[in-house]
Amino acid sequence: MSSKRQRPTRDETKEQLFLAATEVFIEKGIAGASIEEICRAARLTRGAVYSNFANKDELVMAMLDDHVDRTIAELERLLPLSTTTEDYLTRIDIGDRSHVSALAATSVLHMEFLLYVLRNPANRPKLVARQRRLHAFVSEIVRRDNARYGPSPIPIEDAAAFICALDDGYSLHQLIDPEGFVPGAFSRNLIAIGKLAGRINQPDLEPATAAKPRPKARPGKPEAGKVKPAVAPVMQSKRRR
Repeated sequence: MSSKRQRPTRDETKEQLFLAATEVFIEKGIAGASIEEICRAARLTRGAVYSNFANKDELVMAMLDDHVDRTIAELERLLPLSTTTEDYLTRIDIGDRSHVSALAATSVLHMEFLLYVLRNPANRPKLVARQRRLHAFVSEIVRRDNARYGPSPIPIEDAAAFICALDDGYSLHQLIDPEGFVPGAFSRNLIAIGKLAGRINQPDLEPATAAKPRPKARPGKPEAGKVKPAVAPVMQSKRRR
């Protein structure tokens, strides 16, 4: 008996379309790509596409949704594997991100998606919603970190926005100057900033205060707090020892 051919599930069809659309978008750009070209690359009929998405614009927004969902899932997956905050940041920053989603495969494509959406005013609120989802997740990570190690001098929401902006900035830098980009810079510098914040929190570090005016020195006597020039070199040489 010949086994019946199983039709792909709706999720499998979407995944197939996402991968095919990624290839076409990389080659021709989002604006220059057509649904027909995506169908041929995916080896699917137009009906398979339009049964999932009304048009190319809806496909693009679905791919952005998928990217945010998979990014958050990957960040959640790495949480229990990490023993410290430094370990977690290092795990996020190393390796190839292409397994996370189609948009993570290349910074050029990710940038093109953002520009495509921003050029369409109707899509801007959708992009804002997706970005806020990611910021909310990062805020929760910062909140957990504060509960474990103590409060940070940076407000949670500001810290989350800073982390996301720093990641975006390094991605753009890598896109412009790949040879000048140093892998691991994101996590390394974020860890350094975190340590600096922890140092600021120490109680023995007093904030700088304005210097009080010195009293005028009497004639023939050195000013308060100063030593005679003949003694200064001796004091300095002792400190060096």
